[in-house]
This record gives sequence, C-alpha cells and structure tokens, in this order.
Amino acid sequence: MKLKNTLIRIATPAVYSGAAFLILLVGVRTLLLTTDEGFGTIGKFTLGAILFEFFLLLLYAWTIYIQTDKETTITPEIKNINFKPLKDDINNLEKSMQQISGNLKNIQNGFEQQRLDIKNHTETLEKINNSLESMRSDEMKKQISEQIKVLLENALHQSKKD
Repeated sequence: MKLKNTLIRIATPAVYSGAAFLILLVGVRTLLLTTDEGFGTIGKFTLGAILFEFFLLLLYAWTIYIQTDKETTITPEIKNINFKPLKDDINNLEKSMQQISGNLKNIQNGFEQQRLDIKNHTETLEKINNSLESMRSDEMKKQISEQIKVLLENALHQSKKD
C-alpha cells in the first residue's frame, strides 16, 4: 500500500508537469502560426495566459510531489471535557419545561372554568330575559284590560245619559 501511494505521489506530478510543457509548446506554436505580423496586444495576453497556466500546473505538480505518505486524519481532542455543567443545564431546562407545562395546564383550567362561568351566566340571563318578557306581557295584558274596562265604563256611562 505504501509503494502504491509513493508511485501515485510521484506519477501524478509527472503527468501534470508533462501537461504543463505540452500546453506551453502547443500554445506558443499556435500563437506563432496565427500571428503574421508579430505579437499584438491579444498575442501578448495569450502568451501571458499560456505562461500563467504552465506555472500553475508546475506548482500543482510540485505540491503533490512534496506531500507526505502519512495518512493524516483530523480527530478532535475530546479527552478532558467536563460534561457536568451541560448535564446540569439540561436538568434545569427539563425542570423549567415541566414547570411551564404545569403553568400552562393551570391557565387552561382557568380558561375552562371561565368558559363554564360564562355559560352559566348566559343561561341565567336567558332565564331573566324570559321572566321579564312574560312579566312585560302580563303587565301589558293588565294595562290593556284596564283600558278596555275604562272604555266600556265610559261607553256605558254615555249610553245611560242618552
């Protein structure tokens, strides 16, 4: 396995270096064939881009080559962590949640009791309203009968005088 890693570490930079030189040669050759009158502004930018790519590929090949064969794994240090404060915080949070839950149940019971009280008051008001309606109706009947009595008495009085 170590030999395979070493071969890869050596072969990969060689491939990138070869690609860098190939890009340099093909790019310069194409640039020379396409420019008849010399290098203009575009020709200079193209040559700069070819050289820049050449050096980037060489730099990448070099960084691959100088890497070590050691397998590096990043493991966080979790040796001396004190979880007691975290446990205490979790326990306090659970107690607070239970207390809040109890308070919410009390509030809900209070709302239910208020709903029942309102229902009882509404029923009582309906009974009072019905009583008042019947009283008003009885009172009206009494007043009407008195008025009729007065009218009849007046009519009788009138007929006796005639």
